[in-house]
Amino acid sequence: MGSELKSVSVTETGDARAQGGGTATTGYHGPVPNADGLLPTASAEIRHTGNASAAAGSIANTGYMAIGTLNITSSGSREPVTWPARVGVPPVTASAFQPRNEVRGRINCALQSRNTVVLSGGGGVGKSQIVAAYAREALTEGIDFVLWAGAADPEQVMAVYAQAAYRIHVPGAHGQDVESDARALLDWLATTTRSWLLILDDISDPHAMAPWWPPSSPTETGRVLATTRRREAALSGGNRSVVHVDTFTKSEAVAYLHDRLTVEDAAPLMDDQVGPVIEELGRLPLALSHAAAYVINEAVSCTEYLRRVNDQESRLDLLLPRQADTEGYGRPVAAALLLSLDAANSSHPVGLAIPALRLAAFLDPAGHPRSLWGTTALAEYLAERRAETSGPTPAVTADDAQAVLRQLHRYGLLTDESDGDPRLVRLHALTARAARETIPVPELAGIVIAAAYAVLELWPEEDHNAPDLGAVLRANVEVMSACLGVPRWSSIVHPLLFRHGDSLLQAGLYPAALRYWRRLSINYQRLLGKKDFVTLAVRGREATANWRTGNIDEAIAIQKHVAAQYKRRKGAKHQDTLNALVNLAIYYRNAGRGGDAIALLNRVIRRDNALAADNPSTLNLGNNLAAAYGNAGFFGEAINLLEVVVAQSAEVLGDKHPATLLARSNLGVNYWRATRVDEAIQLLEPTVAEFEAVLGADHPETLNACSNLGMVYHFVGNLAQAIRCEEKIADSRERSVGAHHADTLQAQELLATSYGIAGRIDDAIRLQKQVVAAHAGSRTADPSDYLRSSGNLAVIYRQVGCTSEAIEIQEMIVASAEEVFGRGQPISLAARGNLATSYWQAGRVDEAIDLEERVAQECEQLLGVGDPQTINAYGNLAVSYMQADRIVEAEEILDRFGLSLD
Repeated sequence: MGSELKSVSVTETGDARAQGGGTATTGYHGPVPNADGLLPTASAEIRHTGNASAAAGSIANTGYMAIGTLNITSSGSREPVTWPARVGVPPVTASAFQPRNEVRGRINCALQSRNTVVLSGGGGVGKSQIVAAYAREALTEGIDFVLWAGAADPEQVMAVYAQAAYRIHVPGAHGQDVESDARALLDWLATTTRSWLLILDDISDPHAMAPWWPPSSPTETGRVLATTRRREAALSGGNRSVVHVDTFTKSEAVAYLHDRLTVEDAAPLMDDQVGPVIEELGRLPLALSHAAAYVINEAVSCTEYLRRVNDQESRLDLLLPRQADTEGYGRPVAAALLLSLDAANSSHPVGLAIPALRLAAFLDPAGHPRSLWGTTALAEYLAERRAETSGPTPAVTADDAQAVLRQLHRYGLLTDESDGDPRLVRLHALTARAARETIPVPELAGIVIAAAYAVLELWPEEDHNAPDLGAVLRANVEVMSACLGVPRWSSIVHPLLFRHGDSLLQAGLYPAALRYWRRLSINYQRLLGKKDFVTLAVRGREATANWRTGNIDEAIAIQKHVAAQYKRRKGAKHQDTLNALVNLAIYYRNAGRGGDAIALLNRVIRRDNALAADNPSTLNLGNNLAAAYGNAGFFGEAINLLEVVVAQSAEVLGDKHPATLLARSNLGVNYWRATRVDEAIQLLEPTVAEFEAVLGADHPETLNACSNLGMVYHFVGNLAQAIRCEEKIADSRERSVGAHHADTLQAQELLATSYGIAGRIDDAIRLQKQVVAAHAGSRTADPSDYLRSSGNLAVIYRQVGCTSEAIEIQEMIVASAEEVFGRGQPISLAARGNLATSYWQAGRVDEAIDLEERVAQECEQLLGVGDPQTINAYGNLAVSYMQADRIVEAEEILDRFGLSLD
């Protein structure tokens, strides 16, 4: 065949989207250049092609595209993505791993019809090993993306999703906002053409996991496997299939022990009592692994092992009575565990295995950092426990701690891995539970306190320095709390409880932080009293969490109490008192009480003798004072102070530090308020871009700066740019907090208003209808929100002359408002006034006048003659009188209220 290019005609093509380094063309993708670098000459007619979009280093074209050599260089500083990519570490393959063919057959069958399969079964039945095998096979087969996440806590899943999104350069994932990056990964999974496998191991709360299930793969290239011990209907929702996993079959159990002992040259130990041993252990894979380790390490036959298990029966019945076995674990599992533990405790280093396992039993089964075994707290705890049982002995060294860790690993009591995952040491939940139940009650508190100090010793000073480690440590604290019982845990006075709560705030997990600090506050007030300094510190953080979640009145009430107690107990000039007053001023400012905030901050300045211009606390104080000045209308004072703060902050902290960017954003707003709009735009545009680069597009401070810029664009009449800002904010809110959240609806309503002003009526109506429907469908929404949003929809209809639609909506609003709030309430009067305006615009002047007369009279009676709503009602009535040629009556109203129709 020749290389001649024939004529091409292309028309009415669809849309195309590219991401992840790909290329998309809607239209015609032509040949590459010839050897001379020129395109072949031929005719090509392309008409009515669709839209094309690109992200993450991709190429999109609408029309005609012909490319020869194309070099693309990443714009970011991150390492390039290497496919296939793996995030998260599945457990190592068990020794003598059994393929579980019958179970895998049911899983494969389920995957043919649904992309998500949940493995449900009791602890220790081998669910994690089964799905880990799928993960390893996926990598071998070249699946592009494989993710493994421990799912006992949705926050753990969120953290792994966020890590994955950042690592594989998902659009919108900047490594600054965990929840935003996690949602970006889910969006990417829903659209990517790459093949992927996600594994969610050990889901403990299916309802809490609901927002984090990966989406269905429209291209059928994605699969999800999950494991859980739970059995409930929620697991099979969302088009998921559930496969129940039981213990080994008899043949699998025999094969496991045969393979396990043979590889260790211990096959002669597998005598004719292997069958009774298997049945005594309930064929549970976890129990068999303990038994195999014990037989190998102690070189005992199956007959002797069975005798020892039975010898331990009475003691084990006391430690794990059948009637208390609510999870169905059974006595045989505990028997295998305790035999292995006794043997490990008798090996070098002698006397450390039992206390070490008991401490590890209070940590997250999904894993804890290996560095915990090098902490001073753990060494001191092990030394104390060994001294209690063996008398005076040498101190426990770091080498001893590492040795007992390896000993526990060899006996199959935990898994000590050696790769880069933060969760290197894993302890099965069943093993942990059995170990905890052996602890004498008098020793319980000491073990928990030791574990708490060991975790605290690992925690970085600031979470952003090691976000993955912070997430792992939070998960471990949650497990400690659950093991001890939340009420009991929250009654412990320990610095770890403060560090955990601070970490929730630093990570931006504000709802979780509020629940945590509120619970701790209640317990500490009861335990220590409301005036105790520890209680006051907790209550201060409770106030911060309330502020961050929008409960500003509650934040102010709590903080006023905290500040008053510090002043009374420590004095007006004590740093704790001054810090409490600064926080109170921040809450005042956010509540619109700018005057109170200014007075309070000036009082702090007069009292604080330690203020220095280059101190970050001083800069923060200056920024807050300037913001309060601006909110109160003192724009000149705000600008003068902020210009100093911005310059000083850039010098001390750096020009891209979040505190510097925040001061710049505040300065830009105050330039705008002072009508210095050119300076405002010149400052805010790069500030928004740098906020996005430093904190991420969905960070609250980024959105605030973007909102400020949008307001300035509105002020100068640049509607196109204002709408771009508002679209960014609305999209971000929906990603971050959900489509029906109040913040999302507020952002969408503002955007709909801007669409209407810009003449994009179809967009305005569509979006406003969406907001109205969301308010109507919310059981917790304030009825006034629904009525207000419906009124805004009516206004849009009225603006474009659709008066009949506007009147229909407003008549409904009047009826609803009078039913819910009463006829004489301001919201009902306003609704009737708006309806009258629509009557007037539709030419129904007599009906408008009749309604306006009644509204005006009722406003005057209920609100007073000088109330703005009363004056507005009479003003509208005057306009209607004029249109009806009732000039005298109109002029009487205008004279009475000093109004003009100009």
